[in-house]
Amino acid sequence: MLTLVKKTIEFSEYKEVFEKVFGCWTLEDNCPSTVYYAYEDEALIGLMSGYVQSPVSFYLQRTGFLIILQKSVRNLNRMRQGMAQLHREWPVVTSTIASDDVTMLKMALMVGFKIRGSRIGPDNSFWVEMISKREGC
Repeated sequence: MLTLVKKTIEFSEYKEVFEKVFGCWTLEDNCPSTVYYAYEDEALIGLMSGYVQSPVSFYLQRTGFLIILQKSVRNLNRMRQGMAQLHREWPVVTSTIASDDVTMLKMALMVGFKIRGSRIGPDNSFWVEMISKREGC
């Protein structure tokens, strides 16, 4: 069973976990305000981080599992559990995913995100805007 633990960003801790998930630090000027560390049997397995958009919505900026777990067949179920826990606090969760990140796009759709739009980044990259609403919203 996956458990999310919400914390206000403590930079050195976040950077250490971020590097275990993504391999290297890439957020020099783009650090989230809130992080949810994901645990399974009291062992850290990943993170979900972002910031509050409104009193009812959370922007999910980064999500991932430790590098050693990234090929696990259990990750879809883990992501579903994580989203269910986020939705206990946030009726609406939004995210933006790079259009060429097919694995993440597929996972987002399988855990309940819907496509709400798209945008082109300043470097001409294409992004897919996603939204997930708690049941009943």
